[in-house]
Amino acid sequence: MENNNETNEQETERFYWKEEAEKTIKEYEEVIKSLDRKVYRRKKTHTVMNIISYLTLLITFFFLVIAAYWTLLPKSPIEIQEPLLIINKNKTVKAGGVLVYKMNINKKIPVPAVITKQFISETAVVTLPSVIGNVGIGQSNFCYPTKVPAFIESGLNKMKWTGVYQANPMKKVTVVAWSEPFYILNEQPGKEGN
Repeated sequence: MENNNETNEQETERFYWKEEAEKTIKEYEEVIKSLDRKVYRRKKTHTVMNIISYLTLLITFFFLVIAAYWTLLPKSPIEIQEPLLIINKNKTVKAGGVLVYKMNINKKIPVPAVITKQFISETAVVTLPSVIGNVGIGQSNFCYPTKVPAFIESGLNKMKWTGVYQANPMKKVTVVAWSEPFYILNEQPGKEGN
């Protein structure tokens, strides 16, 4: 009988330890599943963050390449054949009259320009108000009239034509062309000049 009691006690003890072991295994399985879910969420979060980081780097690189291209772009929007030809008879114009000049141009980019004209003599520089101008792309020959201010003194002058082009969002290009010399005649008293 003692043997039987010992066997029952051993079986009860085994059964107890077996139950404890199964409980512990189930608890560990729960913990492992919980950790797996957390790790999966972390992996998912890391993957999304990696994708966002790579996209940000790619977009930044793209904009840097565009900015570098725009900044370093050597292309002038227009080529002007110099000197600008004066069409007026004997290359003479009266103060208050109209100076007509001819431009031979090759426009490459369809952007407007802020155009400034200056009459430059040995004694004075007269700047006319700026205007916005635009011509089509390609080669063109144009004759342009420009009113000469009535207060300019008589004498030999050159006209400086300046066009400022916004070639792209980051770069302004200034193009300058000079006319051939011409004579301004002012018949008002005290404006004879040289």
